[in-house]
Amino acid sequence: MRAFPDSSKVLLKISQLQEALLILREEIQPIHHHRVALKLKQAAMAASEAAHLQIQMDIQPSNPLLREKMQVVVSWYQDPQLKDIEVEADFFTPIEINQSGFELRVNNSPRKKLINEFQLQSNSELHTMTGWHGVMLSPSTLHAQIQFFANGTTFRRELMPEQVVCSIPPVTGKMTPEFVVLLPNQDKKCEFQIHTSGCKEGRCLPKLRLPRGLAPIEILQKSEGCYQATVQIPKASTPGNYEIGVLVNGAELVQIEKIAYPHIRSQIFQKPVNTKLLILDSASLENISIGWIDGGADKAYFWASQLGANVTQLDDETLIYGDLEKYDVIVAGVFAGRTRPINLAMDRIRGWIERGGCYVSEYSRPIDNWDSTSSSPLPLQPGSPSIRWRVTNQAAPVQFLNPNHQLLNYPNKIDSVDFDGWQKERGLYFASKWDDLYEPLLAMNDPNEEPLLGSLLSASIGKGRHVHCALNLFYQMDHMVAGAFRLFVNLLRHQS
Repeated sequence: MRAFPDSSKVLLKISQLQEALLILREEIQPIHHHRVALKLKQAAMAASEAAHLQIQMDIQPSNPLLREKMQVVVSWYQDPQLKDIEVEADFFTPIEINQSGFELRVNNSPRKKLINEFQLQSNSELHTMTGWHGVMLSPSTLHAQIQFFANGTTFRRELMPEQVVCSIPPVTGKMTPEFVVLLPNQDKKCEFQIHTSGCKEGRCLPKLRLPRGLAPIEILQKSEGCYQATVQIPKASTPGNYEIGVLVNGAELVQIEKIAYPHIRSQIFQKPVNTKLLILDSASLENISIGWIDGGADKAYFWASQLGANVTQLDDETLIYGDLEKYDVIVAGVFAGRTRPINLAMDRIRGWIERGGCYVSEYSRPIDNWDSTSSSPLPLQPGSPSIRWRVTNQAAPVQFLNPNHQLLNYPNKIDSVDFDGWQKERGLYFASKWDDLYEPLLAMNDPNEEPLLGSLLSASIGKGRHVHCALNLFYQMDHMVAGAFRLFVNLLRHQS
């Protein structure tokens, strides 16, 4: 069903609007010209709808290699009853291209086509937006400018491609592992796997881009497109963050990731191939046995194993009926109560703590089957609503309420420097109420708000302890924030 049954009348009104906008543009200050330009675009889009012009732009291939020829097709359905419609198109890109110009392809179908061919120049990268936002906010990106004549008036509008267009370098690849954490005073050889695609045989030997102080030992080709690289990390390496990159033929190797879901246009993301290396000034977790209750929302267990701990994933049967005595520490991961029977096992966990165990709970939501008396060894309640019980300012000052507490001193001395460089936020789902045996160790707040005390709580229970941590440690560790690792180690090393 047509949105505008009487096209002529509607087009007449839009023509009058366009004429008025053009006059307005000449009379107002230049600072306001962008407002008029937006209205002109919207008027042209309305005119194409009124004229029953269903215009679309397709580009193939949507993920071209550099120097690969591409084809642009601007097509539209023209109502046979409207004889006076004329359509022209120009093609624009933010980079240098070779293009042939549009050629009209007319066939017996009501759908008409304008076809253009172009070629990317060497070392050019092409990325586009699509849809309304691309047209309205970033017309300098790849697009076609459509000019159509209807009902005696010429209209102009931008048209974005139906798909996201992204050029791909001729050689792509990946390197594993992506993250490495090493403790100081470790003279260690690190091995990496490098995979390449698109290389011509014998022409793509990768070369590591290393920070100062790190020495490549060798790069061996294991099979077609697969290499093993070994890097020497000296004992004297300064603690801090490093990046190991990969060069192929003098250019950074790029990793390609395709995102495709039914509700969005498929698109490709590119990122340089590298490994993030953190040399961490911290004690290790060697000789620590951890039973982990995974909630599926974080991978802090991975970092615990990287720091030397022996980590065992606890299944539901072990949690409720199994032997817990062989573990020094039990950790309940983020949102673990949502899917795991922690409430059913808490009496057993409480007894294990009293005999000397260390129980660490990461943050949880009140909706994750949380019960103030059975989700924790002692009464404790996450705050609700959650927006009230979090600190979103990643650089919020941190006050140490008891700087001499064991958790802030053993085995690492934790101070304000350990909270430098945090990302996203300090923490969330802070506790709002807790048993008197818990001691709050930190205070922090967003600007113009009262300090919150429920980010890090510690309670001695018998010979053991419970630590509840609502700090966003796992996210910080995923982003190689050294201070988060150092505090994480302290939480997991129980000192009787």
